[in-house]
Amino acid sequence: MFQSTSRKVVTATGLVFVRFRAHKYPVQKIPIQLLKDVPNVGVRGEILQVKPAFMRNYLHHKNKACYITPTQGPRIDVVTVEPKAKQPVEHKPQITEEPTEKPVVEALSMDELSDLFKNMTSNVPDELVIKPSEPEYTIAKLTERVPSLQYFMKEYLPITKEYVKDTLKDEADVNVPVEEITLASIETPDEPIEEITMVGKYLLKITSPTEDADLTTEIEVR
Repeated sequence: MFQSTSRKVVTATGLVFVRFRAHKYPVQKIPIQLLKDVPNVGVRGEILQVKPAFMRNYLHHKNKACYITPTQGPRIDVVTVEPKAKQPVEHKPQITEEPTEKPVVEALSMDELSDLFKNMTSNVPDELVIKPSEPEYTIAKLTERVPSLQYFMKEYLPITKEYVKDTLKDEADVNVPVEEITLASIETPDEPIEEITMVGKYLLKITSPTEDADLTTEIEVR
């Protein structure tokens, strides 16, 4: 690999030794075929050019490759691996954000807040102002329009509170909430029922929470 020589030279002052610089010869790579996949080297069946020392000390020693000579060709099928094309690196322009100044908000005094609230409420249209709801019926109106005795046919059994509500709406033009309607048998007026399931006489009680009053009429199913 490296060779150095020395030569005796006779000068006027005497005999001296002159050493010449060693010459470095390039290492010739040899062809081999990989018998196994070798990370960072190649895949099984690929033919490569490697240094003799790498082949001798690593690949051939561990039976990972074989020599390719004029008399000895590849042992297994040859695999050709195409080199991967390098993808161009996309350089994105750097955007420098300029610092923005945040607006300074001053606190309002109580008088300023009061004036602001008055201005806001004065600009609200009248149709958007929520007014307290008025009762859709009164006990006096029910007394005038609902008969003291109502008849229902047994074909409509069971008669529910919802059905009674719809009947009052159709015949008396009053809208009574279901939760303000109470049904009970005329024989047991203190025992409310959810619906009428058989013929007979019953009590219909309508309670108005806004007036703190009620109206009681009779229902007969026949």
